[in-house]
Amino acid sequence: MAPVSHVTLKNGPSKFDLMLALFDNKDFNRKVAFVGFNGVTYEAIVWGVEMSDETGELWTVRGRVKRNGVGGTVGDGRAHVSHPTFVLSYSTQLRTGQLEIDA
Repeated sequence: MAPVSHVTLKNGPSKFDLMLALFDNKDFNRKVAFVGFNGVTYEAIVWGVEMSDETGELWTVRGRVKRNGVGGTVGDGRAHVSHPTFVLSYSTQLRTGQLEIDA
């Protein structure tokens, strides 16, 4: 099993922006950004969103963290050859969450 990086997020997209990232995303050109308490901005391509409770404010988001070019860096500064996948437990009401990135 690959190592996983855990990041606590302090700011992220609205519910509307997540919807657009999922449903209005021809060729995966629309990305959303999440900001961690570590000061790093994570640009993400979203491929799935699932409601986590009946409030409609807690979500499980899945996708890939975007990197800049081959051998670019993601979040913690380590080089990655491909876009690592992520799973995010996210509150659209508070715009906070817990991000897990496959290293």
